[in-house]
Amino acid sequence: MFVRKLSLSASAAIALLGVAAATSWAGPIYSWNWNAGDPGSLSNNGGRINWVETTFDTNSNTLSWYGNFGNGTRLRTDGFTLTLRSGDSPRTAAGEVAQLYFDGRGLATNPTQVPKLTAYGHNGLTYYSSYMDGAPQAGVQAPDRLATSTPPASAWVHSMTAQVNGDGSRTFGFEIDVTDIVDHSPAWPGTNAWSGIGFGESIGLYMQTFGGLQTSYADGYLTGWSRSAEGFLEISNGSTETVTDPVPEPATLTLLGMGVAGLFGSRLRKRRQA
Repeated sequence: MFVRKLSLSASAAIALLGVAAATSWAGPIYSWNWNAGDPGSLSNNGGRINWVETTFDTNSNTLSWYGNFGNGTRLRTDGFTLTLRSGDSPRTAAGEVAQLYFDGRGLATNPTQVPKLTAYGHNGLTYYSSYMDGAPQAGVQAPDRLATSTPPASAWVHSMTAQVNGDGSRTFGFEIDVTDIVDHSPAWPGTNAWSGIGFGESIGLYMQTFGGLQTSYADGYLTGWSRSAEGFLEISNGSTETVTDPVPEPATLTLLGMGVAGLFGSRLRKRRQA
């Protein structure tokens, strides 16, 4: 009878190890960097684009994006819009995406100015009109508003950066939780699937930069976005890097620990019985 109990204990431990092996493992964190001179379609008409650094954590849906613009010349970047996905550029690829609007124009008069960030469903047409037109149908439809950093803001914005550097360039950026954006159901669903925002083993992006930016807001969302100068950076199927290798989730580690402990205990009891 005692031997049978030992056998059951060992079997249970093996089963636990099997369950642990079948559980999900944490996903990777992807990163992508771009510097002036690297491949990509580029226009510096909205201010020189010097570099971009971005990461996407597939576990927490945390997106970080930082860019450096200008070099102290008269043409200064005041803000940008961004669409981002895996694969081809979202400007040409099928699929509905989110569009972010980063407003850092207050730096021109106030170095401590807090930037503003809003997100909208992209209408598939002009890349800086989604804030006022949410659908590709003829005429102007209601915008598909996703999130705002200003009241009534949620906790989706972890941090934002807007600063003037010693060389006259400007660094803009943010770290945000895009879970609700990824899970969003478009207000104007089309024939193509919603891909939201984020990237994986490849990156496709379309970023427009703006000089002479003028903006207005109501209820935390844009009511006006005009500019005197405009540029862009476009990437299709850019190669990303994996920052971290997949690691077991906490539940998996617990099961593994229980399984190993069970096997160890079973072997120890067998040794004593012998």
